Amino acid sequence: MKEYRMHSSTLTRYTIIIPHNNIPDLLKNCLSTIPIREDIQVIIVDDNSNEFNKNKVKEIESEYKSFEFYYFDYNKGAGAARNYGLEKAKGKWIIFVDSDDLLIENAAFIWDNYTELYHSYDILFFQEKCISEYKSNTYNSLKIKNIKRLCKIEKELNKYLKYCVYQPWSKLFSYEFIKKYSIKFQESEVANDMYFSILTGFYSTKIKFIPQQFYIYIIRPNSLSFNEIIDSKKLLSRIKVFYSAENFYKKNKILLRPFTLYLIYLKRILKEDQFRNILYDIYNDLNYRYSYWKCATASILQVPRKIFEFFRLPISGIKF
Repeated sequence: MKEYRMHSSTLTRYTIIIPHNNIPDLLKNCLSTIPIREDIQVIIVDDNSNEFNKNKVKEIESEYKSFEFYYFDYNKGAGAARNYGLEKAKGKWIIFVDSDDLLIENAAFIWDNYTELYHSYDILFFQEKCISEYKSNTYNSLKIKNIKRLCKIEKELNKYLKYCVYQPWSKLFSYEFIKKYSIKFQESEVANDMYFSILTGFYSTKIKFIPQQFYIYIIRPNSLSFNEIIDSKKLLSRIKVFYSAENFYKKNKILLRPFTLYLIYLKRILKEDQFRNILYDIYNDLNYRYSYWKCATASILQVPRKIFEFFRLPISGIKF
């Protein structure tokens, strides 16, 4: 546990919101990197961990007396946990941290420097570091080539940040901005953060990309995002979120196709029979829209093309 110098202001400058479910050891590692200052509010929301893990969280709570711990009585998901954290927030800036990720040393000093410089902005985007336990390597999640190319054209960079960066972490959000538009997380089983990122991107007018790191994103083989490819129910839930996102973009005349592109991505990484099963799961869930799909002889190439034709979407590429 590291303590940092106290900021001169007694007002809450930052609120850090951390959802948690059944990974107390990783949570403890995460909290060991969180700065402790009088102007930083830290909120941990436990999403109904099992009794053993909840007791471990309560042991951690006794070590971090300045942090706020809240406990759900039944499982609501990370989206609901983040929304609850927002209800309890007091800070001018909101920072979302996943309970299995880390912050770099002196993260708060980085925040101080840039929030003073861009105090009236809606969102500050930072470059994050990713560490993959699955592939044993380290890389930058915000694609460096894209950023370097787009930095030459500020308008294009802003489009990329607003509409193509779906995760809520490694960003600082103005709390006034979030409250102004009543933006909340979807309380879906997976991908609850996507719609939040879409709405904050859509409504933001002043954003800034800062090529400096304060967040370390850990990719674990047992993480939700990794396992949803294996779990068909979670995968279908994510597809439905992408479908909702695409409808939002179409309604607001933004030519971006996350649903279409995600299906293309799945087709590339899944076996043919797995992908066919996913398509028919979508049909079974939304058959009033896709009634003409129900053809047992439909080939794996014919079915996705019907999706593209139905939505009149480009098969590849992103257009703004």
